[in-house]
Amino acid sequence: MMMPYRNVVSGSFDAERFWEPGNLSHLPVMADETAKKITARMDELLFLLCGNEDVLFTKEGFHPAFKKYLTELGFSLDCNEERFSMEDSPLPIPHPERVAGAALNPFALLPNMEDWCRRFAVSYQFPSMPCVKEVNSKGYSYKLRRRLGLDYGAVLVNSAEELLTLGATLLNQHKQGVVVKELYGVSGKGNLLIQSPAILERIARFLDKQERKGCLTQLLLEPFLEKERDFACAAFIGRDQSVRILTVQEMKTIGLAYGGSSKMHSDFYTYIEQSGYFRYIASACEALGRTGYFGDVCFDSMLLQDGSVIPIVEINARKSMTLFKYHLDRRLEVSGLEALFSYAPLLAPPGFSFSHLVKLLEEEKLLFAPGQPEGILPLSANTINQMDQREAANCNRKQRGRIYFAAAARTQERIEAYYSKMQSLLENIKQMAPAEGGRPNE
Repeated sequence: MMMPYRNVVSGSFDAERFWEPGNLSHLPVMADETAKKITARMDELLFLLCGNEDVLFTKEGFHPAFKKYLTELGFSLDCNEERFSMEDSPLPIPHPERVAGAALNPFALLPNMEDWCRRFAVSYQFPSMPCVKEVNSKGYSYKLRRRLGLDYGAVLVNSAEELLTLGATLLNQHKQGVVVKELYGVSGKGNLLIQSPAILERIARFLDKQERKGCLTQLLLEPFLEKERDFACAAFIGRDQSVRILTVQEMKTIGLAYGGSSKMHSDFYTYIEQSGYFRYIASACEALGRTGYFGDVCFDSMLLQDGSVIPIVEINARKSMTLFKYHLDRRLEVSGLEALFSYAPLLAPPGFSFSHLVKLLEEEKLLFAPGQPEGILPLSANTINQMDQREAANCNRKQRGRIYFAAAARTQERIEAYYSKMQSLLENIKQMAPAEGGRPNE
């Protein structure tokens, strides 16, 4: 008889759209359907959280070649092969008899999850949905910062008119610019850097048109701070309001978006510790607990060029890339390895697949594998966003996707060398011309 699962791991990486009130105005953004598809397929990354007694459900079904690769590395992975959705109950789940009694372990809490757990007898022990929505708002982190004495000159604005007047004042005070943020924007989406009155006026007009149609404006306006480094702290708040600091990682950013995570060196760790950083993090966790929140939380932080530490830029009360890096570190450190956790856009010939990527990594002796325990460890496959065969055969344009990966080695120097070689490989893939019939050159 097969044993019951311990955890059901699943989740959506665009949870913010479920938390945001439906009547808010939005900042201008370029529509990008490919980016939406990629975000919907990032749930494969949740394999990093899975133990031997867990099952992972992903929307697209876990990529079979990726599962085979991970199994060869020693990951024990039960997962769905067909499409899955908690919003669509007729979709099948593997081994429903093993799911009953397991605990839900989501990337982020969504409104439909409690009903799904009730339907399949899965344990659901989480904060209330109104609490989750509250603590994930940038308005909450703004108010918490002020209560902790961390005032960086940010202001909440509640109309296009306020954005225009308060934004103009901040622009006069901060010539490097101001950042306007939607309260539920994430990873560069819903954030804009404004560096001129003309741009400020255009954005205000854009919001005013939405307000005339009945939308409400709620935005956070902050001075653009001259940063030296980004970093993040992942913590866990127990139901008894106990606090565990899990990890602090340095972050690479691309513009206003997340770009990767790497180990924080001891001298920098000592510096932020002496600044009182962890006291602020503990106080913030205590405040979250009093609000009614418990579970995973990640604090985005900054070191400014003048040496001052900004402990709380934003709060993500959910799983995070920093947490994924923590779990990857725990697996790699057994073998004496460190890693850079990162991602890169992928431009490839139509029909390019995960198997093509693995083959190229093997040819360049870059693939992290049982026989080569250093190198590039792919962390996603469905995000390559492969065209189906019919589409690829009739298409001569490049295929757009994204690849998450880790550069793993015993020294920082070797990590950087592998990362550099991976960037070169991705550039070579970008230059590959489609072969006859639209298929990539083998």
